[in-house]
This record gives sequence, structure tokens and C-alpha cells, in this order.
Amino acid sequence: MILGSYRSNPWGRLFEDQLDFDFVRDPKTNRETIRNKRAQKGELPFYIPTAGGWDAGDAYAVIALVENPNQAGKVLIVAGTNAEATEAAGKFLSTPAELTRQLQVNGIEAGGPATLFEILLRVRTMAGSSRTLEAVAFHRLASRAAR
Repeated sequence: MILGSYRSNPWGRLFEDQLDFDFVRDPKTNRETIRNKRAQKGELPFYIPTAGGWDAGDAYAVIALVENPNQAGKVLIVAGTNAEATEAAGKFLSTPAELTRQLQVNGIEAGGPATLFEILLRVRTMAGSSRTLEAVAFHRLASRAAR
């Protein structure tokens, strides 16, 4: 498992070519934003947080299951635009019913073969904690063998 964005955990860079949602530093605000490299219908090309650390507003988190380069198995990536978003993504993963529901809504059956995916979550924060979260985008990811 990789915890944190590329800025806080450089190991995440090993997987960025597999991901549709990319953390990009906005030079104007000096905050991380999320670039949607393969925007689907109804999605934005950029998701810009309105909350920094300990602020009220929106933050974003990415949960992705990707291939482990040159290895067997898969890697789970959990990262947010701030600590509150990363924590909220961890809580989302630790709620099996919610994760299972989100996967099933997107055509992935629990207990079936491992399917590569990426979920973008919008996290509403207030004073250092997450209040609510919602999945705003879900992408199935292609296997490296399929590219």
C-alpha cells in the first residue's frame, strides 16, 4: 500500500503512468489539485480543492488499485490533497459495505477477480476533520498487458 500523494510519498511516482487522476501543484495557490487525464462524460478536467489543512471546504482523495510494476500482485494507493482527505479515504476503505457498494455500482463484484480501478472522492472538511465524502468519479484502469 502507498499512503500519501507523490509530494509526501515519492514511491507514488512509480505508479503515476497507470493513473487517470494525477496530483498537480497549483503555483497560484501552492496547493495540490487533481488533474483528470482521461475525463469522462460529466467529469471535470481539474478538481481544485477549496480547503487546505485545517480549513473548511472541499478536499479530494484518490483510491486506486494498480499493478505492481515488474512484480506479481497489486498495489493500493490512498492519497489526498490534504491530511483530512487522506484520512477520509482510509475511513472509506475501512467501511467494507461502502467500498463494496461503490464497486458494485461500477460493475465490479466483491470476491471476483481483482479489477484495476480508481475512485475520486470529494471530502467536505471543517477544522481539521472530514464531515462528509462522496465519490465523484470512478475509472476502471487498463492492465499494462492491455496497453
